[in-house]
Amino acid sequence: MTVCERAVASEQSAFRKSAIYSRKRNTKTRRAAMEEFTDAMIQRLRVRLYDVFGAAINDAALVAARRHREGRTAGQTKTLVHKKRPARITAATVSGWEAGDRPQIARGVNGKAATASAFLEGPEA
Repeated sequence: MTVCERAVASEQSAFRKSAIYSRKRNTKTRRAAMEEFTDAMIQRLRVRLYDVFGAAINDAALVAARRHREGRTAGQTKTLVHKKRPARITAATVSGWEAGDRPQIARGVNGKAATASAFLEGPEA
């Protein structure tokens, strides 16, 4: 599990214990609240990752990384179709955005150039 996946899972667990989530009366509304929370958290993490690693983005390396990912996951992935829904700001969305601020994101302690690989790839098997 990557750093980002662990952060999202941890914050989802905390959100399930919150009053915002527990006030939802049925499974459908709880699922919708969790989806809004997760979407907002991921959006915030994307912004933060770009702020930290944006200067290190290299187009050639990005193309190579996409090819590598396609090779590793060939036939194992599917394209998600996002539902079209009106944009709205709910308590779950605000909580997700705030949760995206909590995980520590740093370049590392070894002084090398910033790379996002530790956040985006799991440990090598």
